[in-house]
Amino acid sequence: MNLWNIAVPVLVLAYVIGRQLQARPVREDSPYRLMVALAVIGAIEVGHYAHGTTVPVRAWALLAGSLVIGTALGALRGELVHVWRNDGVLTRQGNATTVVLWVVGLAIHFGVDAVIAHGSHPARDLGSEALVLYVALALGAQRFTTLRRAEQVQAQPV
Repeated sequence: MNLWNIAVPVLVLAYVIGRQLQARPVREDSPYRLMVALAVIGAIEVGHYAHGTTVPVRAWALLAGSLVIGTALGALRGELVHVWRNDGVLTRQGNATTVVLWVVGLAIHFGVDAVIAHGSHPARDLGSEALVLYVALALGAQRFTTLRRAEQVQAQPV
């Protein structure tokens, strides 16, 4: 693991979490563009890492569990963000609870990473290599839930 592999995900996370607290319009025309790009980058990173490393099934299972938890917490954040229409534009804003859910999810992911590293020397960096994929899935679930909630906001009388 080099500085680049740490710096990029940390910067992406800081950017994503910072934007959670801002009232921001939600792209409804192509809502998953960023998540797909991040998922592709994350999958490529994991693939490159796994190609040169023997990754035990246990490590894959732990990583999958972390990704499922991250996705579930993303959906929960999507339920908790404030969603409204501002002159017809879907707008959302997170709060302290959504930031706490990010922190909890990332703590779980890094905890799983530590368990993988402790139990499997060859796959010791699998979790950190999957951080961008984790963020993509968490954001995708949050966006999906937010858009589903937007349908209800739209249906409410003004």
